[in-house]
Amino acid sequence: MRRKLFCIAMMLAAMVSQAYAQMTMSFPTISGGVSTKTLNTGCTLVEFPVGTDLKTVMSQASFTVDGSPVDASSIIPNPATLSLKDDQSVTFLYKGKAYGFRFSEGKYFTAVFLSDPHIGQNDHDGTSVADMQKYVGKIVNMGKESGAIFGFDALPGYVPTCDIAFSTGDMDADNSKSHNDFKSAHAGFAAAGIPFISMCGNHDLVPDYWTGENPDKGLTYGWGTNEIWGGMNSNSKSINLIDEYRNNLSKYGISDVSLITDGTKHTQFNPYSFTFNGVRFYVGQTYWFQKPYDAPATAFSSAKYYAPDKVISALEKFVSEHTSDPSVWMQHYPFLAGSDCDRWWLDQNDVGKYIKTQDASVYGTQDNVAVFTEASAKAVAKKKKDKLAEIIGKTRNPVHFSGHTHQFSVNTYNGIKDYTTAASGYAASKGAAYIVLMKGNKGVVEVKQVLFSPDFMSGVTDRKMDLLSDDANAVAAKLQESLSHLGADVTAQSKALESANNEADVAAAVESMETAFDSYIQQQGGKDVDVTKLLGENTDFEMQQATANSEYAEIYPQAGWNSYVESFSNAGNKVYIKLQQSDVKGSSQGSKSLYLRAKWQDLTGKVQVMKQCALPAGIYKLKYYASCVGSPTQNLNYMVLAGKKQMLAVPAASAPQLQETTFTLDHPSVINLSFGFTGGKGGTENDVRIDDITLTYQGSKIAPNTDMTSLIQNVGFTEGTTSRPVQGSGGVVQVPNHWDFQYSYDGWNDTKLLDGSFNVWAGTIKWAELSQKVNLPNGAYLLTADVKTDMNPDASTIALYGVGGNGKVGRSEEVGNGNGDFNSYSCYFDVTDNSATVGIRSDKAYYQIKNIKLTYVGESADEQTANSYLRQDYYWTGRNAQEFDATGEKYAKARNVVIYPQVKNQLISAASIDQFSNTSNKIVNGVCQKLEISDQEKFVSSKDFVAEEAVFDRVFKVGQKSTVCLPFGPSTEKGKFYRLSKESGSILIFDEVSSPEGNTPYIYVASEEGTLRASQANIKATPETMNSTSTESGFHLVGIYQTTPVKNIYGFSVDGELLKASYATMNPFRSFIQSPVDVSGAKVWKASFDGEMTGIDSIVSDGAAVVDVLNLNGILLKKQVKRLEALDALEPGIYLLRDGNQCLKVKK
Repeated sequence: MRRKLFCIAMMLAAMVSQAYAQMTMSFPTISGGVSTKTLNTGCTLVEFPVGTDLKTVMSQASFTVDGSPVDASSIIPNPATLSLKDDQSVTFLYKGKAYGFRFSEGKYFTAVFLSDPHIGQNDHDGTSVADMQKYVGKIVNMGKESGAIFGFDALPGYVPTCDIAFSTGDMDADNSKSHNDFKSAHAGFAAAGIPFISMCGNHDLVPDYWTGENPDKGLTYGWGTNEIWGGMNSNSKSINLIDEYRNNLSKYGISDVSLITDGTKHTQFNPYSFTFNGVRFYVGQTYWFQKPYDAPATAFSSAKYYAPDKVISALEKFVSEHTSDPSVWMQHYPFLAGSDCDRWWLDQNDVGKYIKTQDASVYGTQDNVAVFTEASAKAVAKKKKDKLAEIIGKTRNPVHFSGHTHQFSVNTYNGIKDYTTAASGYAASKGAAYIVLMKGNKGVVEVKQVLFSPDFMSGVTDRKMDLLSDDANAVAAKLQESLSHLGADVTAQSKALESANNEADVAAAVESMETAFDSYIQQQGGKDVDVTKLLGENTDFEMQQATANSEYAEIYPQAGWNSYVESFSNAGNKVYIKLQQSDVKGSSQGSKSLYLRAKWQDLTGKVQVMKQCALPAGIYKLKYYASCVGSPTQNLNYMVLAGKKQMLAVPAASAPQLQETTFTLDHPSVINLSFGFTGGKGGTENDVRIDDITLTYQGSKIAPNTDMTSLIQNVGFTEGTTSRPVQGSGGVVQVPNHWDFQYSYDGWNDTKLLDGSFNVWAGTIKWAELSQKVNLPNGAYLLTADVKTDMNPDASTIALYGVGGNGKVGRSEEVGNGNGDFNSYSCYFDVTDNSATVGIRSDKAYYQIKNIKLTYVGESADEQTANSYLRQDYYWTGRNAQEFDATGEKYAKARNVVIYPQVKNQLISAASIDQFSNTSNKIVNGVCQKLEISDQEKFVSSKDFVAEEAVFDRVFKVGQKSTVCLPFGPSTEKGKFYRLSKESGSILIFDEVSSPEGNTPYIYVASEEGTLRASQANIKATPETMNSTSTESGFHLVGIYQTTPVKNIYGFSVDGELLKASYATMNPFRSFIQSPVDVSGAKVWKASFDGEMTGIDSIVSDGAAVVDVLNLNGILLKKQVKRLEALDALEPGIYLLRDGNQCLKVKK
C-alpha cells in the first residue's frame, strides 16, 4: 500500500523552517549507543541507554545543521548547559530556525501480542496458514512505507514498527505432533529479523486436564507416529517448539534467558524470563501453576503428576532478585475473562477430569475432584490467582497479557492489569492483536487494540506543518510566521530572531513582535479586530483540496491542516476527510465545509485534522460552525492553549451550528486546534462537519463587571430537553439540552421544565446535579441564579457552584428559607485556564432554578472568591467534623461567611475574628473569645488555646452531687469540686479541690443553681485518657468527652452504698468510678465528702437491659422489664433493680 506519509502530531515551524531543515546531534563517547529518529511531528527523538545521566549528557554532544558542524554555543539554549529530564521536549533555535527534540532515557519500542491462532483447526476459530501468513506480513510491514501506520497518544508522531512479537498459546490443531503449519504461518517474523516467542496453551499440551478418552490416566503413552488422542509425543513436540523459539532469542542478542523450574528431572513446561531493550518479560506458558509430570513408561502405565509449589517458589525467588526491572508478564489463561476461567485454574477441562499430584500442595493439587464443592473449588482457584498477582505485584510497573477466551478484554485483578488478546481467526476480529508501546526504563507505556485483517487499511497521515512543544523558542518562531500571515510588518523582528545569541535576545524579539501586533491592532480600530489569519490558511475550507489518497478514496489532504486517519477497513469508503457543499445557513451555493466521517468499523476508527500557530497575549473569541452525528467514543474537538487542553463544543445536529468560545492568553503562546473523533465500532456511524473558523481579537483586558451569560449554552432553558431514564417508580426526567445532569433518585420522578425554570423533584433525591462546562477568559467570575426549595438552609444541601482550572470550587450560600419562595444566590470563582464548570447540586432536597447569570468581575475578587471557596470546603470536609482549620492562604481574605455546623462543640481555627459571622468557638492565633460547650455532645481539641470566656451549658441543681469533666478548669464561685483521693476500709474519700483543672474528672456539688464558667481558661489538647484520680486498691474516677458504653462500673445510691452496674452508657462531660476488683454486690462501700457519708444519685445505665424490680423488703414488684421503663407507674421512693445476682439501688 503506497501512500503519502502523513503526520498525526501538531507541530510548530517558523516561516523559514518550512523546508524541514535538519539539526542532528551525536554522542560518540556513550557506550551502548544513542539512537535518533524523526517523529511524524517533525521532532527528533533521542534515546539514551537506560542508566544514562540526563543531567550531564548534553555536554558530550556534537551538532550539525543541514550537514555542517555547528558549535553548541551558537544554539539557543546552549545544549551543553542543559540538565535534562526523562521525556523532556526542547525546541532549539539556530539562526532563526526552530528544531524540536525529545530526550528519553531508554529506548521506545513496540511489542505485538497475538493469541489462539489454532492453525489448521476448523473449529475453535482456527486460522489457515495462508491467512496467518498475511497477518504476519502486515505486522512485519507495520510502520514501513507500504505498511500500517498507527499512533500512540503517549508519544505523538511515533510510528510503531514491530520490534518483538508474542503468541500466548493454542498454537495449532489439538495434539499436533509436527507444528510445521504453525511454524510456517509465523515464519515471516524470523525472515524479517524480528524475535518471536510462542507459548503453549491448553490445546497444545496434554496434561491431566486434557485427558481425552481416558480421564483416569491423564497423559497416555501414544504409539509411534500415530495421532493418538492424548499421546505424550504431542507434548514433546510442543515443548520442543517453544524451546526452539526460546533458544532462537540468542540470534537477536538476547542472552539472559532464565528458566523457571522446580529443579527436578520431571518433565517441565519451561516457563522463563528474559530482558529485551531494558524490559523484563516473564513467559508463563499455559499458566504458571502447570504441574510437572513423569510420562508413562509403557502403554499400560499412567503418568505421574507433581505439585507446582516448587516452580512457584523458584519464580518467587527469581522475582525477588529482579524487583527493579520493569516487567511484562504473560500466560495463556487470563485472570478473570470468561465464564470458565476458574475451572481452568483448577486444572480441569471438565467436571471429573482431574488427576491429583503425587505430593501435597498448598494449592490443593493433591485433592480429588470429588473433594471440591463449587465454593471450595473457587477458593483454590482464587488462591492461585492471589499468589500470582502477589508475585507480579513485587515487580516494577507490571502488566499482564493473556489469551484463551478468543475475545478482547481488559480486566484488573488485585491491582494487576490483564490484557486478554482475541483469537487471530475469531470472526469478529480477524487478525486481532495488541500493539504495545514500551520503554526501556518503564515497561508498558500504552496498549492499543488493532486488527491486521485482509481488508485492514490502518492509517493515513498528511503533514502540512511541524509540531513543537510550547516553549519560548517555539513561540518565537511560530509567532513570526503567524504575524506574517496576518499582514503585520515583522521584517525587523525576523532579522533580530535570526541573529539572536541567547534567550534574552529571543525574548526581546518576541516582545518586539507583540509591539508590532499592537500597532497592527490600532491601525484596525483597536478592538474586536478580525485576526483569523493568525491561524494560518484555509480556516474557511474554501481552498482546493489535494488529490485523494490512493488507498482511501474519500481521504483528501486539506491545505493548512495536518490529517490523521486510523481505519480498520477500506471497503465501501468507510472513512472520509473531504470538502462538501456547505450546510451552513446562508452560505453561498459554491461554499464548502469540511466533512469528517467514519462508519462501520471493526474497531474504533479515528479521523482528525489539526493545525498550529502562535498568538500574542490578549483576549480572543473563536467562532466556528460545527455539528456531530452519532456518539463518538472520543471527542477530538479541542484547543491546546499554553499546554492545556480546552474542549470545543460540537453539537449533535445534522447541519453545522454556530459555536463560540472566548479565551485569554496572558503571554504569547502556541495554540493547537483540532477537530475530529474516535468513532464507535460495528454498525455505528459518526461524522463531524466544520466550517468558517474565525478569530477575533477583543483587546488586552475585559472590562470589569462584563456580562458573560451568553457563553452558557441554553442558559434560559429555551432550547428543548432530552429525556433521561427514570429512577424509581415512574414519572419523567427531562434535562435541558446542552446541560449535564447527574442524579440518583427513588420514588416518583418529576424533573422537567416548569414555568421557565428547571424543576428537580423526586420522591427521594440522593444526588441531583445540573452543570455545564464553559470556555471563559481567565479572571474572577460571579455566578448568580434564582433558586427555591422547601427546606431551611441548614438542611437543604443545595448550592450553586463554579470551578475553574485551578480545581478550587466556589460555593454559594446554602439554598433555602423555609417558605418555598425563589431567592437569589451567588458564588465567586477564579478561571485560570480558560475553562470552567458552573452548576447547582443537591444531595437531599428538591429545587427549581432560573435566571442564571454569569459576570466577569475582574482579574481577581479575593475576598468574594475566598468566601466561596471556604463555604465549599467547609460543606464537604468541615460541617460534620469536630475541628476545622480555616487558617490557610486559600481562605485568608474570607469575611463574614455563614456556615451551618452539623455537630455541636465544633472548634474552628480561623484566620481572623470576622472570618465567620454565625458561629462561636473560633480560635484566632491561639485565642478563643468565647468557648461554648453543649452538654451531652462530643468534644475534641487537637491543640492548646486560651478561652477568654468559657461556658458549659449544663444546669446544675443546688445540693445535687453530679459528675463532671470539662476541658477547662471551671470557677468555684457557685459550688464545690471533689476529687477521689484515697480509701479507708470500705470508704472512698473525696477531697475538695480549690482550683479545678481541665481534662480532670470531679464530683461537683452546686451551692447555686446555674452553669459552669471560667475566664482566661487554658484549654489543653484533648488527651487520650483524662487525668483520672485513683486509690490504693485501684478505684479510678474516670472522665469522658464522648458518649461511651462501659461495663462493670460502680455508682453510689443516695444512702452511700456502692453497688455494681454491669452495663452503662455514659454521656459526654461525665465521670464514673471504675475498679479492676470484682466487688460483690453484697459488699458495702461508702463515700465521704467533707467527712459526710453520701452517694452519687444517678448512673446512666443501659436502658435496653432487662431487670427485676424489688422494694427494699425484697418483694418482687416487676419481672423482666426494660431498665429504662423499670420505675414507670411506681410511687416515688427507693427501689432495687436486680440484674442476675447483682442489685442496684435507685431513687425515683
